[in-house]
Amino acid sequence: MRLIRLLSVLSVVLLIASCTLKTTWEIVGKWESVDHSEMIEFFETGAVLMETADMSLMTSYELSDPEHVRIDLGRLGNVRMKVSISNNELTLTRENGEVMKYRRVR
Repeated sequence: MRLIRLLSVLSVVLLIASCTLKTTWEIVGKWESVDHSEMIEFFETGAVLMETADMSLMTSYELSDPEHVRIDLGRLGNVRMKVSISNNELTLTRENGEVMKYRRVR
């Protein structure tokens, strides 16, 4: 009986862990802004490329937990945003409530 209970708890823990890692892997790829002419590309290496019509910036990012990304902006500091991915749409929400939506390019 103890073994069955232990296996039940272990399977629930593994299920929760696999769900929390989902966003981590899904963010990798190239995303195009829904509202503006900007692109953002997350690499497995922890690098992120942000491009607009007149600017390109390669920097680093870190997933502080499965629901938040922190992007390093050098002397400007860090930006921490909530991450939500549904189908092929990435939603980044800044701490001030500003929402940015992207569609997966690849």
